[in-house]
Amino acid sequence: MTLDLNALSQELGVPIEELEAANAKAEAILSDLMAEAKTPEQWSAIAADIQNNKGLEAEYRKRGELSREYTWNGFRNYFWCWTQKELPDHSKEWFDGIQEQKVQKKTGTVIEAFRESAKTTIITIGFASWFVGLFPQKENLLIQVGDDIAKDNMSKIAEIIERSPGWQYCFPHVVPDKEAGWGDKGYFVKRSDITPDEWQRMVAERKAPTFLGLGYSSNSIIGKHPTGLLILDDIVNETNSSSERELTATLKILQGTIFYTITQDTTTIVVGTPWKENDVIDYCKKTGEFVKVITPAYREVDGVVTYAWPDQRGKDWVERKRKITSQNEFARMVLLDLSKLGTKSFRYQSFPHMSIDWKWPMIVGVDPVTTSPMVTGREGGISHFAMCMALQTPFNKVVIPDGIVEKISADDGERKIVEVQRMYPNFDRASIEIDGGGVLFASMVSRNPGLRFSPHLVSELPKGRKKYRGYNFLEPLFRNGIIVISDANTPFLNRLRSYLDNYPNFPDTASEWDVADSLLMAIFDMPEVWSQLITSVSGENTVKNIWEKKKITPSPWSSLGARRK
Repeated sequence: MTLDLNALSQELGVPIEELEAANAKAEAILSDLMAEAKTPEQWSAIAADIQNNKGLEAEYRKRGELSREYTWNGFRNYFWCWTQKELPDHSKEWFDGIQEQKVQKKTGTVIEAFRESAKTTIITIGFASWFVGLFPQKENLLIQVGDDIAKDNMSKIAEIIERSPGWQYCFPHVVPDKEAGWGDKGYFVKRSDITPDEWQRMVAERKAPTFLGLGYSSNSIIGKHPTGLLILDDIVNETNSSSERELTATLKILQGTIFYTITQDTTTIVVGTPWKENDVIDYCKKTGEFVKVITPAYREVDGVVTYAWPDQRGKDWVERKRKITSQNEFARMVLLDLSKLGTKSFRYQSFPHMSIDWKWPMIVGVDPVTTSPMVTGREGGISHFAMCMALQTPFNKVVIPDGIVEKISADDGERKIVEVQRMYPNFDRASIEIDGGGVLFASMVSRNPGLRFSPHLVSELPKGRKKYRGYNFLEPLFRNGIIVISDANTPFLNRLRSYLDNYPNFPDTASEWDVADSLLMAIFDMPEVWSQLITSVSGENTVKNIWEKKKITPSPWSSLGARRK
């Protein structure tokens, strides 16, 4: 905050030293005004400090008056009164985009902004509460991914109106109407500077609360027609975008329910960070009915990098995010660039671990190891032993409930398979690749007369280099929800999710490759799941099995333990 204390000293007749001391005290007290946890007593203490600081109070009065105009300058001054912080510069393009929807006669404005850009603080709470102060007679609706988060953000607006001293300087006559309603079912405000009859005439046609928060799937959205703001804040998440089916269901609600709340009076704002192509943000942009505002964390033009929020989300922040997130997530969250995700990415669904029936038929895929001195290179001890459990549901889906990924010897790996067969009566067989060190491992496993396993030569597996064959084989199955993953938190499942989220961006020796190979072996031994006919979409009127097994000469190892029961 910057105050001209010399001018204030002359204007108020207060010694400059007194103003400096009071201002320093107030700044210390108010520096964390945006923190969420505040009691009524704390708000009262803040208000008392403002009143006891003549210079600070003068600044509040000045900015409070300026906040009552529906302009960028008005919003900027309101935000300061609320937070005692200046609005970040990048938010001006958001404000301009919101105003432009009426100029261009568009349905709304899409604000696509990088993660941690203060979207919710500035738009959903800040802009919305300011709008309520300016237009208390209007109805406003916030829609988020769930009821809880929407109601929580609306409660923050309620707290500002009820307790923030900054609000009293901006809109002293807009007060809670607790008799009409003040809670999760909606918050009503009223003007205290006019008679109750005058106020009732102003809101005679109002049918809903001043502001209300709902989840996007709430039945309560039906029938709402906000005359003020309709804000859709990040209504897409990992769950409702995990598959084409889930995303289609979300878009159906958007098109069939949410968009039909919009009237000619509604100011519609869709704000969020993109998840994938054809999500809510992408859909709105493609309609041509929305003003588009795109704010990545930085832009690079001719080698010159410009950061959207250099003070808080500048170079250091960007580089930290680059180091701790995958290339895919960095492109999406920081750059808003879905094209950088490329074609080599997995879309997968989670499955509730409490709903898994461990009696479903189980096949175990194995990526073996060998510690034999006869074998060198990657197969000679650098890779991990990986074993993937795969359960086949009655609906012809495959659930991956868990597995093992460890740096252990071939003997220990053999014992792991034996333990699983003994532990699970539904164990059908282990599927093992017999290539390189796998030949020796298969030979070792065959010593156990009761162990059931199916050996496979590399030539039987899907075509392509080892790094890409897993993607080519598994990606369509994940995308269509044929393979789903338990949402449990285990070392194997976490490594598998890392493979799916970051493919192919990890070192050649990373355990993700071994986990993927074990998964491939398990699924490959379930032809009833993956052997399906696919119609080509390349323009040719052909039908082909894209996972067709190559015909080969029977392996001399094929009799080792195959289907022995």
